[in-house]
Amino acid sequence: MKQKLFFLLSLVNLAFLASCSTSDENKETNPQPKTIEHLRKVVLSSDLKFGPTLITGVVVNDPAQGNTEHNYLVVQDKKAKAAVVLELTNAVRYKVGEVVEINLDGATLQEVEGEKIVKNISGVHVKTTGEKVVLSPLTVDLSTLKKEVQYWGPILVMLDDVRVDPKGSATWFGSHEISDGITTAKLVVRKEAQFADQAIANKLATVVALARVGQGELRLMPRSLEDMALKISELKEDFEQSSSSSYDVKSLVFRTGEWIIDGGITATTEADLKNGAQSIRLQGHETNELRKGILSMNFDLEEEVQTIKIHHGIYPAKAEVNNENPTVLRVEVSVDQGANYQSVGEFEVDTKADVLKVAEFKIDANQKGKMRFRIVNISQPFENGNRPRVNIDDIIFGF
Repeated sequence: MKQKLFFLLSLVNLAFLASCSTSDENKETNPQPKTIEHLRKVVLSSDLKFGPTLITGVVVNDPAQGNTEHNYLVVQDKKAKAAVVLELTNAVRYKVGEVVEINLDGATLQEVEGEKIVKNISGVHVKTTGEKVVLSPLTVDLSTLKKEVQYWGPILVMLDDVRVDPKGSATWFGSHEISDGITTAKLVVRKEAQFADQAIANKLATVVALARVGQGELRLMPRSLEDMALKISELKEDFEQSSSSSYDVKSLVFRTGEWIIDGGITATTEADLKNGAQSIRLQGHETNELRKGILSMNFDLEEEVQTIKIHHGIYPAKAEVNNENPTVLRVEVSVDQGANYQSVGEFEVDTKADVLKVAEFKIDANQKGKMRFRIVNISQPFENGNRPRVNIDDIIFGF
């Protein structure tokens, strides 16, 4: 009986020792990852310390520009969606695109505010190979990036058509909300960044940045001002590219697109007020259906227009200059491809001025989507049915 009991106890003890041995093997206190992607999968522990191992990566941050911590080096795998921050014990002296070989022996891996960082590594353990790589940023949307950044690490990404909410800030310095229309993140510029004091923009055609995590939220950190391509903020039509001398309705193609001139011509005489070689001389007639006195776009602007500026002046003929009735133009907008229009506002043309003046209107914030505009001569006609002639030139759309 005693022998059986001893035998059973021995089996239990062996099973316990085997269990401990297996647990120790899984713990992997001295891992030797082969790539940055493998490195990111290492299980963190308080006694983790890398064994002798070499990995390579491409430098993707720009230490000289200052928008990463002064002793941080961000390296990314050449092919895989994987990057990591190295916190060096000495100054960072590497350049964007350099391929480096990293000896992790003795270094540790820790999580700081949700971001995995390799610590206790000296710059002497990071050596350039002499190879340089132009690493293309990953084009991605914010929703996908928020889900994957914890696995990818601080990789170089590019987002298209984003808005920045400066919240009263005049410069890039600080943490600003950025949105792609679906979700938001933070665009972060440190005070040490070379471009921190540059004027901020609220629309970007593209932004290239390091996708990092901080305090549980996605932070996009552009490396330089060149990483942020500004959205076109203005579009100007100067009416220089086509010509017509007939007042009857016709379509002409100018730099912004096709315009319909209904009761006007392209005007080039010395008397016509203009910027450049010509302007539009818009007249119109009270009853002539071919000469309504309307200058209209035959295309839509994809961007939501915030403001419109119209350069205008009187055609300095005797009847127009001495006209006792006001010369008035109305600006109208359509959001249904020209099927219907509503008034943006009206302005009076100065009949005594010998230079073009500017009428500016803010577009109702409730207007959404594609827009097209037209200018209508609503002046009281003369006895012959013709309306006063006006010169219209540079129209500037602000986005």
